[in-house]
Amino acid sequence: GKKINSIGKKWSDVQAQKFNSNSQPYYVLMDPKGEKVLVDPVGAIYDVVGYRDYLQSGIANFSNI
Repeated sequence: GKKINSIGKKWSDVQAQKFNSNSQPYYVLMDPKGEKVLVDPVGAIYDVVGYRDYLQSGIANFSNI
């Protein structure tokens, strides 16, 4: 019942409803159709190597679809 009048509010609402989280940033790697989560969602990753590894795991899982 709340008013969504910006893209930020739209994605915040999607995040809260679909993933039961409202963290910023919140990384969710999904297939292009948005049907399958490729890697467990996570909050902020401040370590460059850790973030790279997270993205690489998404690529690896996407290749296995």
